[in-house]
Amino acid sequence: MENERISYVRPFIASVKRFIFSKRYLIHLLLTFILSSFSIQFLDAINRTAHIMPPDVFEVFKSGNKYNIGVLTVSRLDIMNEPYHDELLMGILSGSFFICIIASLISGFICSENKSGYVKIAITHGQSRFSLYNQYVLVSVSASVPIIISSLIGIVFSLSLHNMLTFESIKNILQVLILQATLIFFCSLCFACVAIIIKDYRAVAVCVSSVFIIPLLPGYIHIFTAGQVEIEKFFLLNQLIHSSDFDNLNVGVSILNAVVTSAIIYIVGWLCFYNCNFD
Repeated sequence: MENERISYVRPFIASVKRFIFSKRYLIHLLLTFILSSFSIQFLDAINRTAHIMPPDVFEVFKSGNKYNIGVLTVSRLDIMNEPYHDELLMGILSGSFFICIIASLISGFICSENKSGYVKIAITHGQSRFSLYNQYVLVSVSASVPIIISSLIGIVFSLSLHNMLTFESIKNILQVLILQATLIFFCSLCFACVAIIIKDYRAVAVCVSSVFIIPLLPGYIHIFTAGQVEIEKFFLLNQLIHSSDFDNLNVGVSILNAVVTSAIIYIVGWLCFYNCNFD
């Protein structure tokens, strides 16, 4: 039993090392830190521009009651003038650029594993498909942790540098960050399964484009149905975007939708992987 456990752990550790210590991953990790560190300046620049541009121009950043400006999400663009800046800290993990980095990293890694022959070699040498499938899913979820930490360090560093680091409610901040991290883990699982299904580098384009396209779908459906159909709460990415609005968010529904969405994609991914021919 112990040898069997080791046989599962060693390939997992080897995959984590190939992923996290790759040049591509380290570059994206640094990029995440830089984007987070300059997110305040970016928000300030957009806020200044908003005063000289028509208001409708900036509605393109609106997703529900949140402005998704890429590096973070905020409820209003003039938040820089507020006495507390906890919302900047709570909005950094839900920005579309941040999610894009995770999507491109995970899908790119799994595609490279297919292209380099690691998947075929593992199956040829007797590793079960189910354990290999779960290995890549777990590696993808695990690899999102350093990205999350890097992003948080970047925004905390930036807030401290500008004397804006305030904790109006540590409990609320922790609740939001834990929820966001949980939703990001489910998103990572979905990106991994999509990459496993597609196998080649088209998966990168699909995963990255979905980050921008999927959150728009509920709004279009709401318009075309004259407000009769509200499905935003059923979309995992939309729940992540709105996750910083903790007081007005049904956390149980968000987690349940994330579980159901991930489970469906996980099952479809497994069926595709199980029936895939690697010869």
